[in-house]
Amino acid sequence: MLLIDENSAVIQGFVNVNRQFMFKQCLIERSVYRLRRLDVTRSNPNFRMLDASFSIWFNNGTSLVKKTTFIRSIPTELFRFLTWSEV
Repeated sequence: MLLIDENSAVIQGFVNVNRQFMFKQCLIERSVYRLRRLDVTRSNPNFRMLDASFSIWFNNGTSLVKKTTFIRSIPTELFRFLTWSEV
């Protein structure tokens, strides 16, 4: 998944397969959350979607709180999916 902060910085996020059901019901597309207690690791160059050198992993202690109001909007024009030949 891609995570965007309030400054429009994008970082890749992962949920371990053993924890997928723990977070699946919580994560809703186009929603804004406050995240706490995450693991930050170096990005694996074999599975990297972005040029960011770090990734975020959700762990057993990670908490999500959905925000109903927020000041900044997320700019959707930052996203563009490329075909394999365009990479």
